[in-house]
Amino acid sequence: MSEITGQMDLIDGSEVTEELSIETIVGDLLEGLENEIFSPYKVWKVMSSTFEALGIDQKRPSQMMYNYDRNGLINGTKGAKRYTHEEVKKFVTKFVTKHTN
Repeated sequence: MSEITGQMDLIDGSEVTEELSIETIVGDLLEGLENEIFSPYKVWKVMSSTFEALGIDQKRPSQMMYNYDRNGLINGTKGAKRYTHEEVKKFVTKFVTKHTN
């Protein structure tokens, strides 16, 4: 897992000096949302926020998540349209890791 240092804090915008993993960032973004059901758009929001927290300029259209949904790339089920906390965490962590290395 990639380790990131010197990025901004998600809450107050201050610089973070400890090492953060992508999984930690995604977990922080999803904290308190364990019972939430995520739409493809909400998955995109978590993914975009993760890239932003890492300081990586990855502008991807939200429509891409609907294509991923239709093709079963988020959780393996074509056209699921709703995702659990764990499915989102697994997908976003894998996606961001792949596109930051």
